[in-house]
Amino acid sequence: MAVVTKRSTGEIVFFIFNMGVLIFLCVSILYPIFNVISLSLSGYGPVARGEITFYPKDFTLDPFREVFKTPFVLTAYRNTLFITLS
Repeated sequence: MAVVTKRSTGEIVFFIFNMGVLIFLCVSILYPIFNVISLSLSGYGPVARGEITFYPKDFTLDPFREVFKTPFVLTAYRNTLFITLS
């Protein structure tokens, strides 16, 4: 049998305030991450014109191909994996 407890007005206001603050923090943290991912997956033209908001335009993986052509990046990932796993 479930026990139902009545919440006071103060508890309800506190809960709503906490939820508002947490939602604001989540959005303020996640939006920049999604924006950077969107920028990295977009073509040069829309990025240079500032057209990217939340989703990529002219989808391309060319920047990632260029980065992984550099031997230093692969060495850094190898070192990271070695240190993490040892």
